[in-house]
Parts: sequence; C-alpha cells; structure tokens
Amino acid sequence: MTDPMRTVLAVWRSRHDRSLAEASYTVYLVIMIALVTIAPLVRGVWLVATDAALAAAVAPTTAAPIAGVVVASVWVVALVAGHVRGPVVFEPFLAHVLTGGPIPQRTAFARTVSITVGVSSAIGAAVAGCLSLAWNTAGALTGVGGSAAVLAGAACGALAAVLWLVGQCAGDRALAVGVGVVTTSLVAAVTLPSSWVFSPVGWVMAAYARAGEPGPAFALMGLAALGLALTPRLTARLNPATVVRQSRQWASVRLHAGTLDFSASAATYQPLPRRGRSRFAIRGAPLLALVVFVRDARAAIRTPPRLTTSVIGLVCCGALVTLAATAVPTAWMLSAAAGLVAYAAVGAVSDGIRHAIEAAAALPLYGLSDLAMLAAHVLFPILVTIVAVTIGAIGFSVLAPTATWTAIAAALALAVSVVAIRVMNALKPPLPIALLVPIPTPAGDAAALNRVLWAVDGLIFAALAGLAASAAAGTVLPALILFVAVLAVSSFRWKRR
Repeated sequence: MTDPMRTVLAVWRSRHDRSLAEASYTVYLVIMIALVTIAPLVRGVWLVATDAALAAAVAPTTAAPIAGVVVASVWVVALVAGHVRGPVVFEPFLAHVLTGGPIPQRTAFARTVSITVGVSSAIGAAVAGCLSLAWNTAGALTGVGGSAAVLAGAACGALAAVLWLVGQCAGDRALAVGVGVVTTSLVAAVTLPSSWVFSPVGWVMAAYARAGEPGPAFALMGLAALGLALTPRLTARLNPATVVRQSRQWASVRLHAGTLDFSASAATYQPLPRRGRSRFAIRGAPLLALVVFVRDARAAIRTPPRLTTSVIGLVCCGALVTLAATAVPTAWMLSAAAGLVAYAAVGAVSDGIRHAIEAAAALPLYGLSDLAMLAAHVLFPILVTIVAVTIGAIGFSVLAPTATWTAIAAALALAVSVVAIRVMNALKPPLPIALLVPIPTPAGDAAALNRVLWAVDGLIFAALAGLAASAAAGTVLPALILFVAVLAVSSFRWKRR
C-alpha cells in the first residue's frame, strides 16, 4: 500500500471513528454470534464430516462428477455475480475518490482484491479439508493425499475469486464467453473422461477421484497462480463507473437490509428491461388468462439474464430434490437448500403475482375480480417452475439410476409449494406495530427475534417446503400439512389486504 493510499484511508477512517462504547458493543456482538451460531455450526460440520455414511457417499471413486459440477457451478456463479456485484466495492464516496483520483486503480484496489482472494481460498481449503477428514475417517486417504486435496480446494477458491473479478470487468459478450468456456470444460470432462488433462474442471474431478495424487492439485495451483498474476491488469481495466454504481447499489442493499426490507434489497439488483421493449406485451386473445399469460411471458423475456438464471436455478433445484429423495446422507441439507434456491429462482418469474396483489390493494382498474386477476398471473410462474424442475429431476434420474419416480413427484410438489409461498410473501402487509413492542427477558429484548422471523418467513417456509418435498418420497403428509399452512396464511392476509 502506497503513502497516498494510506493517507486517503486514514482520512476516511478518521471521519468514521467509533466511540469506546460502540467498539465494545461490536466486540460483544461478535463473541455472542460466535458462541451462539458459529460454534454449533462448526460442531455440526465436524460431526457430519466424521460420519461413516457420508464418507461412503462422497467416496472419491464415485462422487468425482458431482464435485466437478459443484466447482463449475461455483465458477459460473462467480462470473455472473461479478457482473452484478464484484469484489471491488467501497462506500460510495470512497469509491468516487479512488476511481477519480490520481492513485492507480491497481494500487487502490489491491487490498480489497487480496482480502477477497484470501477469504475465498480459505473457504475452498476448509471445504476440501472437511472432505479429506471424511475420507480419512473411512481409511481411504493418507496425510499426503489430504494435503493435496486441501491445496486443490484452496486453488479452486482462488480461481473463483479471480473469476468474480473477471465478471466485474467483463461486458455482456465477454461474460457469455466465460460462462460458455466453463460449461464446455464441464461437459468435456463429464462426457470424455480421457480429456481431463486439457480441462480445468477435469483437473478438479481428477483431484477428487485420484485423492492422494498431487498432479491435479499442482495443475490447479498453477492455473490459480496465473489468474492471480493477471489480477493487477484486471483491476487496472475496471470501469470506474461500474465500481461507483456497484458501490451505490451495495450501500442501498445494506440500508434496506438494516431495516429488514429484504424485498427492496433484492429489487436493487433487478436489471432494467432491454430486449423486446418495442413489442406490445398485451395481445388480444379469447381468454383473459391467456392474455395475462402472454403478458407475463413477454415481461420476463425482456430481461434475458434474469430469466435464464431463474430457469437454471429451478433445474438445479429439481436435481437437488431428486438427490435428497434418494435417502443420501445429509439429505435434509440438500432439501433445505433446494427449497431456498427454488424460492429465489421463482422470484424472477413472479412479477405478475406482485403486480396483481398491488392492484388488488388499490382501486379496481381492470373490470374483473381481484382473485381472478391473481389466478391468471399465477399461471406463468407455475408453468415455468413445473417444467424447469421436472427437467432437472428427470435429468438427474438419468444420471443416477437410484432415483425413482416418487423422487420426481417430490420435486413437482416443491415447485407448487414454492409458488404458493411466493403468493403468501407478496400478500405480506407492512410490519405490524405490535412487533415493535419490547419483550424483556433475562437474556435481553426478544422483540428483535420476532421482527427477524417476520422478515424471513418466506425463506423459512421455503426451507420447510424443501424438507417436506424430500420426505414426500415416503409420505405426503408433511407436504400436505405445509401446503395447507401456506394456504391458511395466504387466506388470512388476503382477507386483510
């Protein structure tokens, strides 16, 4: 860090000095979060990693393709996420000073990029370390092999950080090329196992399948070193307007998240319509439901990246639910993750639902009942969700013969449940004043917990829907109970809209 950079940061920090009481509270908060949240999580990871059933499920010889798909997905997500919110983000004013001042960008952004690479590498090494621990428990890995696996995980994490920065630098076409390269590498590694030498994803699969051999790990480390060597050039090529814009968006997201308005936070990153704006979304049709369906479809097509991401997420959700329904170890984690992914993905195709509910709260404009308008707007998201989830479930069943038709039915149950949860969340009124009343307890004010539960009720129901869907392969009772609960809450909110 150069002297001008130190001066800028010193002036910035001097204007945001915290009192001793604020600093003490921050330390207390970090300690309590570590004791209440992080410590149980670490213990749970340890118990899962040392479980013999998990060690058999993630055996290097059988789960290598899954490892390749997971790493390739992380790299693609890093590329796409960098286009929305990259690693080089500051406070808006500081971003304006650093991008418009005399300090070179490679110097101004070096500290932020270094921290990002370090954290990402540590996460990759930690995940690989957990897998190595599971293999060591099963007696399938030695100490040298575990070290190679950890190095491979750290290299994958560093590459994810570099790709995150590439996504922030790249334009739309370059981003599409990058996603295509990673996808091609994955397809080549899965369909042509002999071509793993020429494919980075193949190196990941080889490092997993041949746990204990350092060759693939060294190849990944060399590729990561090449990517890290290019980071100064990437930071120098960053568009200052992109850094300032993303910094403003991130500040807005933090502001809304601080007030528990997560819908507004998500709307901050909603892309503007680009394609198809010259075409009318409303077309004449004999049925009103068909008119609304075409309108919602055209509105979704106007933001292709958002729609594509939504469909990909739903396809992955179908695969996750089918995998969880085959009674693999830690199936509940996969089920909950599938519910959360589906809930987030359906949001991109449920704008019509939110519009119908907003119109229902105002004066009548369309000459039909509010319920009919809402039912018409549900058709497009339910169709897209069912089709995408079915494709993911059937695709996974082809790759994994252990999957059954009941597992595919469980995925369809999750699709219907998630759309119903989206309707329930759209009907949510403003925060009730009763939730602001303090609730004194020996451990402190518990009112904040009620407000957090109110803000994330949709996520909680989505995770429960994933769990119920995976259990639906054996019994449909949990899925039915959850669906009835969602309908009851939606009905209650609809009557008081």
